[in-house]
Amino acid sequence: MNILGIVLSALIGGAAGGLYSLIRIRINKAKTKKFSDSQEAPPVQKRSNPLPFILAVLLPIILFNAIFSGIQSKPTEKTFTKEGFSITLTSNFTEKDVVSQTAYYQSSSSYVFALKEEFSLFESVGINAADYTLDDYAKLVMENNSVAAALDKKDGLTSFIYEKHVNGKDITYLATVHKGADAFWLIQFACETKDFGNFQNQFIKWAKTVKV
Repeated sequence: MNILGIVLSALIGGAAGGLYSLIRIRINKAKTKKFSDSQEAPPVQKRSNPLPFILAVLLPIILFNAIFSGIQSKPTEKTFTKEGFSITLTSNFTEKDVVSQTAYYQSSSSYVFALKEEFSLFESVGINAADYTLDDYAKLVMENNSVAAALDKKDGLTSFIYEKHVNGKDITYLATVHKGADAFWLIQFACETKDFGNFQNQFIKWAKTVKV
């Protein structure tokens, strides 16, 4: 993978475009069975007090729904590792394979991309990576990918935010850069632009857990 050939709009936009198609929800229509005119419905057994029967049926359903809802609403922290990189997200995320990325994690509404670029790649184009700062790397990424964004340095992170239109959707990315012993890492958190305000603080929290 050549650093000068990285194109975020292709890397991220292409991947996100295909992945968003997985969010479509299938709606299964329930089929009701009706008795024909020639068929009699089975007799209904009369009960003197229907309340115990109703509670016996409804109570397990109510309890199940309450338990299930509680489980679903409280995802636990989960740490993912790959090639010397680790990040703590939640159990809502699953790891998927994306050819253009070192690691990729997906939940129902947000995405995390991780790209490792070894120092040897920089040296192959005449750049001494050891002398490169996070600012230098972030600016190089933006320049080589025609991304116009302001570099932000706060919360202990070096980051920038940009938007892309992908398969009919507006996607906003929070990109953070990190430097390890043998490589730079580009970590990108993405979601639909309309949801970014709700996710931004969470993205920053996850970015702070990155170790390289």
